[in-house]
Amino acid sequence: MRIKKEYDSEFKINAVKLSEDIGSSKAAKELGLPITTLYGWRNKYKNGLLGIETGGRKTKKAMNLAEENIELKKQLRQRETELREKDRTIDILKEASIFFAKGQKK
Repeated sequence: MRIKKEYDSEFKINAVKLSEDIGSSKAAKELGLPITTLYGWRNKYKNGLLGIETGGRKTKKAMNLAEENIELKKQLRQRETELREKDRTIDILKEASIFFAKGQKK
């Protein structure tokens, strides 16, 4: 029967950083971890789900894919609105410059 080891978040993050530096296989071997465990930690870290805990709270809040998708769509709509406003401003300025240019020629 296997005894399940528990590691704190700081150890996991350091293990992930080590695996990025020297490779997952070598890091797992040096730390005495199963490679699959390290891969799981890397995926969680990449997705923002692995954070250093302080006082029982994670310092980094991770968005799930649906929340991230909603946020990105909101930002896209905002940028499209800003772009339309800027296009209108440019059109108005073009018309004004033509109007004033005609006035200068007289």
